[in-house]
Amino acid sequence: MVFKKHINRTSSRTHVPRNGIDKEPRNVPHFLRVQAGVVLYICLCGFEPFFGVTEKDVIAANKEAVFEFPPEAWDDVSEGAKDLIRQMMEPDPARRITPHEALRHSWIVQHRTSLH
Repeated sequence: MVFKKHINRTSSRTHVPRNGIDKEPRNVPHFLRVQAGVVLYICLCGFEPFFGVTEKDVIAANKEAVFEFPPEAWDDVSEGAKDLIRQMMEPDPARRITPHEALRHSWIVQHRTSLH
C-alpha cells in the first residue's frame, strides 16, 4: 500500500512509532489526527511536545499523549488554541476530535480568513 509506505518513510519517533502503523493500519486516521495536533503544537511554540531521556521514553510519552504547555512558550497562546491541541492529541481515539469537528472549533473559526 503506497500510503502506508509513505507514512513509514516520513514519520519519526517524536510523532508515532513506525511499528504502530504497521501493527494497526485501521488506525491511520487516528494517527493523522494526532500528527496534525503535533504539527499545530510545533507551529505555535517552536518545539516538539514529546520529550524523554531515551528513545523509549519519547515513544512512551507519545503513546500516552503526555505533553505540557510550558509557560515560557505558551503564555501568549490563547486557551482556544491549547484546547484544540488537547482535543487533537487526546489519547483515546473515540474521544479525539474529528477533522470535521476540528475545522469547526471556535479557535479555527475565529482565525479563519476568507479565500475569496
